[in-house]
This record gives sequence, C-alpha cells and structure tokens, in this order.
Amino acid sequence: MGQLHEPQDIFRRVDLSSSSSLAWLGALRQSPWRTGTSAGDLLESLVFDEAPTPVELVRRSVAELRFGDCASLQDIYERAVRGGLKLCPALVGPRLRLDYVDQPKGDWLFMAMRQLPDGDGSPSIFSLDSDVHGRWLRAFTAQPTTRFHPADIFVFAR
Repeated sequence: MGQLHEPQDIFRRVDLSSSSSLAWLGALRQSPWRTGTSAGDLLESLVFDEAPTPVELVRRSVAELRFGDCASLQDIYERAVRGGLKLCPALVGPRLRLDYVDQPKGDWLFMAMRQLPDGDGSPSIFSLDSDVHGRWLRAFTAQPTTRFHPADIFVFAR
C-alpha cells in the first residue's frame, strides 16, 4: 500500500510540551469547550511524558483509508499504519480540543490513539465534536471490533 499522507495534508500541528494533568484539566474546565464525564476520566488517567512535541496531524475518513464499507477500529488502525500514518499520543485529543477553536458545527473527529479505560473500564478514545451546544471533548467507547462508517473521520499523527 502506498503512503496515505503528503506534506500538504497536515491538518494541524499541536504542541505537547510538558504540563501537569491538573493544569490541562483546569484549562479545559475554564475554556468555553465542554468535556464529557467519561472524557474527564480519560484525561485524569493520561501520562504526561509520553509524547514528542510538536505533533503533525492529518485527517482521514474511513473511505480515504480505502475501505468501501464500514471497517473495524483494528482494521482502520492497521491500514493507516501500513500507509505511513501513526497513532496519536493520547494527549493530542485534549490539546487539539483547546487549540481547535474554529471547529465547524457538525464536525466530528475520532482520535486515532491507543484505547484507554473510561470510568467504567470500557476501552475508549477521545472524540472532538461541535454541535449547537458547543464544542466537546468526549470519550467514545471503542473496542477493536467497533465498526465505523466510511464518512467517519480520524485524526492520525504523521
């Protein structure tokens, strides 16, 4: 499989310079963005020394990853990695939520990341969305077999 990214494909660059989880929680709580309860659980469990900085991000729909129909999370990740993309450090979700101030309404992004247990112990990934109630950082329950539609968009590291 060929590369699934080009230099001009960079969606955003995020800075993950060291910070404490309490500082990030505080920044998210004081921002106009909303954080779902489960996303707060994920955020509190993050390790803040796991990521290089900065991280270049690309957006890819399931269809752009060359799936003709729904695909499992595991298959999406495997195809993206074979195509030269990387999973994001978990810190990218909260950082992107703070930085992505111009996210259009109706835009929903799934963070391509290693699943973390939410407050109920379910494997979850961060998602960012924008709706009539505001911009959100959420936790989305995602088993390796969870299926995503061709129009669903993931954010990968490059």
